Amino acid sequence: MSISAVDASGQPVKNLSDSVTIVIPYTEADIPAGVAETSLVIGVWNDATSNYDTLSTTVDASANTLTATVSHFSDF
Repeated sequence: MSISAVDASGQPVKNLSDSVTIVIPYTEADIPAGVAETSLVIGVWNDATSNYDTLSTTVDASANTLTATVSHFSDF
């Protein structure tokens, strides 16, 4: 999932002046067989390592959402 923002002139906003909370919904069908729902995390793509860096993530299994606080927008 990619989250981005633009300013009033349409230019991309890369860094935020404060942290924001993102909430990403998922469905039971999104969870691979054998993976515990409580083990889900949000990852941020790291171009330098070509891997995802995991964020401290809260899983709400009742609402089927993942929540994390970020200071920039990215590919998650």
